[in-house]
Amino acid sequence: MTATTWRELPAAVRSQVAVARRWGFWGTLAAAFVAIGAVATVQRFALGLGRTTNLTDHFPWGLWIGLDFLGIGLAAAGFTIVASVHIFHVHRFEPIVRPALLTAFIGYVLVMVVLVVDLGRPDRFWHALFMWNPHSVMFEITWCLILYSTVLAFEFAPVALQRFGITAPLPLLRKIALPFILAGVVLSTLHQSSFGSLYLIVPGRLHPLWYSPLLPVLFFMSCLAAGLSTVVFLCLHVTRYGRRRLPVAVLPDLAKVVAVVLALYGLVRLQDLADRGVLRAGTLGSYEGLMFAGEFLIGVVAPLAVLALPRARRQRAGLYAASTLVLMGFAANRMNTVVTGLESWPHTTYFPSWQEIAISLGIAALGCTLFALAARYFGVIPEGADDPGQGSAEQAALPAGLPLPRRRHFALLALIPTALLVASLYATSVLEETAETGQSPPPPAPPVDLARGLAAFEFPRDVTFERGDGSPGAVTFRHLSHVDARAPECASCHAAGFSLLGRERGGPAPAAGVMHDDRQCGRCHDAAQDCGFCHAG
Repeated sequence: MTATTWRELPAAVRSQVAVARRWGFWGTLAAAFVAIGAVATVQRFALGLGRTTNLTDHFPWGLWIGLDFLGIGLAAAGFTIVASVHIFHVHRFEPIVRPALLTAFIGYVLVMVVLVVDLGRPDRFWHALFMWNPHSVMFEITWCLILYSTVLAFEFAPVALQRFGITAPLPLLRKIALPFILAGVVLSTLHQSSFGSLYLIVPGRLHPLWYSPLLPVLFFMSCLAAGLSTVVFLCLHVTRYGRRRLPVAVLPDLAKVVAVVLALYGLVRLQDLADRGVLRAGTLGSYEGLMFAGEFLIGVVAPLAVLALPRARRQRAGLYAASTLVLMGFAANRMNTVVTGLESWPHTTYFPSWQEIAISLGIAALGCTLFALAARYFGVIPEGADDPGQGSAEQAALPAGLPLPRRRHFALLALIPTALLVASLYATSVLEETAETGQSPPPPAPPVDLARGLAAFEFPRDVTFERGDGSPGAVTFRHLSHVDARAPECASCHAAGFSLLGRERGGPAPAAGVMHDDRQCGRCHDAAQDCGFCHAG
């Protein structure tokens, strides 16, 4: 843009262009995503889920649940690095403790934001704190999420206090840090695997390529690789233009750990599929097979091929490419579990609305922006460029022969998920043409035969309440005299007031008058009538 053209622009446009130049390409893009996501969030709360999402009663969990799974998994580096340094004393990873904690803390906070957006009644988010249901996996996940977020806030507190010059509480925080670190490791381990346990209750609905009795183990192992890759990705991206540098060989050593975890995860995943006899389904040209193959090739095979090369592990571009591939494969795995694997059972497809996509992109952009700001103003990444010796050693460890991928490289990386999307659409069209493929889609569910069900309906046996103290006689309750046999309806009585399990056999008879109140028989019968109407003997 020439100077003449710049002066001809209106003042408002010039100010916006100046702000965009100061923020840079990624800062401007993040601000745009956050702004559009904020508009979509207002619409979601103003209009409700039905008018702003493509979620239905047949498909109630979609993009936002997948984003929750993704955010929790990417935050797994928090407990991994903290446990390595403070419990197993692997001190060479100590410089990345702060970036790992910051990643985990931001990830968990944003996951809670997504949950509030996704709830049908966000004003009742506090119910889990007081209305306990210990038999629910969601109850365990919710409490682990709340408690571990509190632990992360405590672990990151010294960084914030030092930034604002508040040093008095620091000695006390250091003394009581170990119990909080242990609690954080236990809590994070619990709910990282519990997300897999959540899908163990749908064995007939989730596709066999993603359903497995080992889902908790697979979820835990995959989140380890994804969490460490997130730290590598963010540290490389934040230190691209700034002077802050990590010490020698920290990221290459971290890449070795990622490679080991990925290899172990890939072996366990393939062995599990082979043991259950569904490995061949991942090689067929079906929609699910292509999605699984893409997820596994991008998230496991490709990064392992990169990390197997010692030169790639020592170069910034190699680390950047490997971490990006791991994150893409991890995202594909979680979305396949939440969406792709559940589409065949209700015989429907799901694609998120623009509001769902905008809110998700806005939350992701907000997380990256918060990490960049905290890394800049809170000293999260250690300063190493001012030390000449350390700077030269770093150049030897991470040579700059291959620069970080620029925008054109990201455009090339974007072709991979685009190719997967085109392949999945092609597979869907092939499945619809059953005459050419010879494969038919799953048969539709048979219609409900109400007449046949009513013909086979049997009333529960009579219940007799023995004569108690002060009672004129025993009472026998018969369902046949209380329910219309042509249209039996149980919920009117058993929704409240009367337990479906009933009184335990052989238990004490109710005291006189208890059954007369408006919560028992008194709901329909007047106790002032002739006692013989109910007390037959």
